[in-house]
Amino acid sequence: MKSKKKVDIFFLKILVSIISLIAIIYVSTLYHFFSFDQLLKKCKQKSNKLLCSYKPKTNPRLILNLSRRINNFLKINSCLRICLSQKIIFAILGFRVEMVCGVKKGENNLLDGHAWITFNGLPLLSSGEEIGDFVKSFVV
Repeated sequence: MKSKKKVDIFFLKILVSIISLIAIIYVSTLYHFFSFDQLLKKCKQKSNKLLCSYKPKTNPRLILNLSRRINNFLKINSCLRICLSQKIIFAILGFRVEMVCGVKKGENNLLDGHAWITFNGLPLLSSGEEIGDFVKSFVV
């Protein structure tokens, strides 16, 4: 039984990796050709169309970590681009997540922005990611 679970996790990792690459390419393409509001609208529409109706059985933390690794490998550091692609990835795998964007006062009183994913109202954060000082600005 343990070997079946290892095989399932292996195939899940491959599936998430493929979906992640496709979603990252999609978001990166939109990012270069559309305005900010069009980008958000198109990604929201795509994730709503792709949202699977079955109940997800996967640990969302596994999906988050795999997609972040792929983004790191591709040198994508924009939290906005990462979260938009993750919204699509999670939708394909049956999770209804939200992307939250927030702002805070940064150095020299300049605004600093950040985006993160929430599932069932709780933030899904990478290790070391801090959102406590950010004020929620909008949700996608």
